[in-house]
Amino acid sequence: MPSSAWARDVDRRHSANGPALDGSSPNHENAFKHFLGTKMGFNRKLSTAEVTAAVERAFARQEGREAKLPTQTDSPVIGELASLDTLEYELRRDTAAAGLKIRVSALDKLVKGRRAVTEDENTALPHWNVEPSAGPVDGAALLNNLRQVFRRYVVLPKGADIALPLWVLHAWTMDAGDVSPLMVLVSPTKRCGKTSVLIVLYFLTPRSELSSNITAPALFRYIEDVRPTLLIDEADSFVKDNEELRGILNSGHTKAAANVIRNVDHKPRRFSTWAPKAIATIRTLADTLEDRAIVVQLQRKPPGATVERLPRRDNADFAALRSQAARWAADNFGKLADPDPNMPNLNDRAADNWRPLLAIADLAGGTWPEEARRAACLLSGV
Repeated sequence: MPSSAWARDVDRRHSANGPALDGSSPNHENAFKHFLGTKMGFNRKLSTAEVTAAVERAFARQEGREAKLPTQTDSPVIGELASLDTLEYELRRDTAAAGLKIRVSALDKLVKGRRAVTEDENTALPHWNVEPSAGPVDGAALLNNLRQVFRRYVVLPKGADIALPLWVLHAWTMDAGDVSPLMVLVSPTKRCGKTSVLIVLYFLTPRSELSSNITAPALFRYIEDVRPTLLIDEADSFVKDNEELRGILNSGHTKAAANVIRNVDHKPRRFSTWAPKAIATIRTLADTLEDRAIVVQLQRKPPGATVERLPRRDNADFAALRSQAARWAADNFGKLADPDPNMPNLNDRAADNWRPLLAIADLAGGTWPEEARRAACLLSGV
């Protein structure tokens, strides 16, 4: 504990009201910590780290040098201040800023940042926390396992069981490329499995969020803040007649154009719309959206077809596939930059949509390169 002239001076000034504060015993050390905590507005003793920081500032002042000031929001003092309600923080902020030897405005920024971090931690969904697999992952085997999951729970049209696993890995690697196709699930009527497909995607893709309604402002603000895989259900009920929302969804197809600009506090600000998105609808969407999409036409389960009941919660199988996808994405991310795979005979927009998926299939190997090109032609109507 401190032994400088400053510390001895603090000891002398405080000795009339309590034990000596020279740190020569555990009791003295605790008293010193409590004294500093009280001076900074906390009704508790400080940690050793907090005391060390306070002493450093005092030494710096006495020696005429610049103190090392807090610059991070993970400081214990900042954390405690951030946990206070508005009134209690207002009562303590001046004293705390003086104790830290920083401006009140600087303290406000640190506390605001810590509260934002805490809010993000509290709103994160459990399945967003993914630990990549410890060892390398075979891409073809991973895609085969993803394919089995979709086929286990949903009756899919031909080619869809190829497109969906590839799109899952695209969601994990989309930042490597410049184009991100929408995955559009179209049902001619209800009970065709579109929501089931979205739920499977929900547990397999990174930072996924499933919503049955979203406004245009919420869409770009949420993407900017969270960078989710956005899964939109019931699009037929609110997208068709909403030109602003359609325009924002369209903008997210190409990275260079995936922005909107809005005034915030009278200043223009750019918001990103770049995120993987899957949309489920009854009947068709607008042509401009389907033109930027891989479209899967779902049908009702035919007589005699059987699938397993889909669990509506996370499980070990989903978690293992997320872990493997995260590792495969990390190992292959650089190889997917500006992909240029051999393309089948598709029109320009369809080729743009399938290019990132075919690049993934080529990297994975096995039967996937051939099957992916066959699915591209089938689902593109070629």
